[in-house]
Amino acid sequence: MKRPEDLSCEIHRYTIREQKWIIFVGLLADKMESTENKAVYKVFEVFAGDFAINDDDSVNIPEKITKCTIVKKKIKNKSRYDLIYKDKDGYNVTITGIGRIFDVSYFNYVINISFLLRYAPLDKVIHVIKKWKELDVKTEQLQQALISTFEKYLPCQNT
Repeated sequence: MKRPEDLSCEIHRYTIREQKWIIFVGLLADKMESTENKAVYKVFEVFAGDFAINDDDSVNIPEKITKCTIVKKKIKNKSRYDLIYKDKDGYNVTITGIGRIFDVSYFNYVINISFLLRYAPLDKVIHVIKKWKELDVKTEQLQQALISTFEKYLPCQNT
């Protein structure tokens, strides 16, 4: 399934054992419901990690921001993902290269989950995440945050 350049996104935040986590869930308009003429969304990709980054590169996404857009940019055969949200005055705020704000030690977990989301039903993806074993404390927290987030989309994956 090919990813569109722009993807609607919902932001989920968790604090687990005093560690702050943020999860960006990319949602793909899967189909239109004819009765209400509104889109049904499918969880398509995820960016996730602890939000403890150094002060030199700090990124602030206000707590009240829960919806945004993730834009995929191709630059010299590499992909970069930018997050765009509207501030309180209605202006677009862009965070360039959202992958850089997360700890790279979770990258393999999250990239594999994004791949699974494109091809497997969400309940099966949750099952895979629940099977992660022998985790360090922070990866266990990531596991808990991902499961909690994805379970919110289970009933029909409608938003």
